Amino acid sequence: MHVEFKGDYRTCTAQGTGGGTVDITVHQVQKDKTLIELYKASGGAWGGTQVDEAFRQLIVKIIGNPIFLKFCDENAADFVDMFREFELKKREFKGDGNKKVTIKVPVSLKETFEKETEETIQDALTQTAYSTKLTWTADKLRISGLLFATLFEIATGNIIEHVKKLLKEPEVKGTTNIIMVGGFSESHMIQAKVKEAFPNMNVIIPAEAGLSVLKGAVIFGHLPKAISARKAKYTYGLATMTKFVKGKHREDKKEIIGNQVKCKDIFSVHVEKGETLELDKAQSERSYNPVEPEQKEIIFQFYITDSDDPMYVTDSGCTHIGKMVVKIPDTSGGLDRQVKVQLIFGGTELKVKAIIEKTNQEVTAKLQFLDKK
Repeated sequence: MHVEFKGDYRTCTAQGTGGGTVDITVHQVQKDKTLIELYKASGGAWGGTQVDEAFRQLIVKIIGNPIFLKFCDENAADFVDMFREFELKKREFKGDGNKKVTIKVPVSLKETFEKETEETIQDALTQTAYSTKLTWTADKLRISGLLFATLFEIATGNIIEHVKKLLKEPEVKGTTNIIMVGGFSESHMIQAKVKEAFPNMNVIIPAEAGLSVLKGAVIFGHLPKAISARKAKYTYGLATMTKFVKGKHREDKKEIIGNQVKCKDIFSVHVEKGETLELDKAQSERSYNPVEPEQKEIIFQFYITDSDDPMYVTDSGCTHIGKMVVKIPDTSGGLDRQVKVQLIFGGTELKVKAIIEKTNQEVTAKLQFLDKK
């Protein structure tokens, strides 16, 4: 079957993992069916755990934090069961304020409270703002639909506000579809709020939205070129030295090497945040020289930052992620051995290319990333 894409087909994908974050990307489908990223990935800590935290705070306001912590310490299995039950109710809830939501809570929670305080749960409820909005009998907590809906307010509000702001960006103008995937996207409440906030957009929620992320990862593993261009989430660069200029460079960065006065820790930018990264295409190149005549390799420290225009790799927000080793075994040129270095972003990896300028000879260059601990 031949499919022709006429005009732009742009889609905003909101991925709620069911965990702590929501990740949002905007893609455009190309005629060859590959995707290009129109705007760098963004999002925040607005996932399902934020709703879980709102529920936890509701319980704490009734029984107090010390009692809740004691319950958690002494009844870990019951704690897990309670939030597993809440997870089901969270996904099933459709936002109907007239219907009560019944959640099974461990009897041990009620018993812990009454043993420690020598008062009943009912007495505690009358002292809260929830006395007319929920009931707690034995192992059943019945919450009014209106109160249960408030547990979603912070998460849904942040998601909708962020997407609205994102859709105002000129790069994503013309986006017509929102695709919701991930465990949090299975929540009827989240689905309803997104559809309500964006009535003129086509909101797509695939069957088994929670598995879509896993399926997508498997497909991407087989088809790493499915995304033909991305937007750089960070500014990437190398720690280098340059000629020290008084008044421009900080005095504490001055370093004497032989008869040369250098400025150390310069952030040499190779990729700027938001720059388009085409698959397997070299990004802007930078030229470097050895600092010693007999030097047989140049070792660069590799950094990323959220800043658009970093000066030094020691600036706030700069993160050391690894090093780059470029071999230059021929020392006959002394210091006059310029090496052109390019970064290449592939489907699943970052590569480096280094060329001796005078001979146009490609030399060995390797990236070594730091292990996450």
